Amino acid sequence: MASRSLEREEPPCPKRHRSDDSGAAVDEVVTAGNMQRYLVTVEYIGTRYFGFQKQKGQDCRTVQGALEDAFLKFVGKPVESAPSSRTDAGVHALRNTCHVDVERVSKRKAGEILPPHEPGVVKRAVNHFLQKNGEDVQIVDVRCISRDFHARFEAKERT
Repeated sequence: MASRSLEREEPPCPKRHRSDDSGAAVDEVVTAGNMQRYLVTVEYIGTRYFGFQKQKGQDCRTVQGALEDAFLKFVGKPVESAPSSRTDAGVHALRNTCHVDVERVSKRKAGEILPPHEPGVVKRAVNHFLQKNGEDVQIVDVRCISRDFHARFEAKERT
């Protein structure tokens, strides 16, 4: 699916400046705990989906399920998304948002926690898995947000 939005450079994750043991300046990404919360903006053609929200106890195709499957393939463990709103079966969207909390763990060294991915990396990687799975969903924007931000409660408008 072609993107209908203008491409723009994503803002980097917030960073804190500190010095390492030798006194050299080091930038480290600011997170709460080891998790980074991202605001993810998606567009989709809803024809083949039973709405945005996952359906408990039912095995039906949803936009939220497709996103979470793609994130699972990207980070290697389940990720839950919190949508700002829902759409019904068959409904399309140009800019629907959700937030996800992601902890970046090394795939080479067991248990090693790594700095969070930059938003552009998240966007490209998850879009890769969405496209590979044949989904009609595309991420159009990813931003680092604070851990107290909630996509549903911070929404300014629903149309």
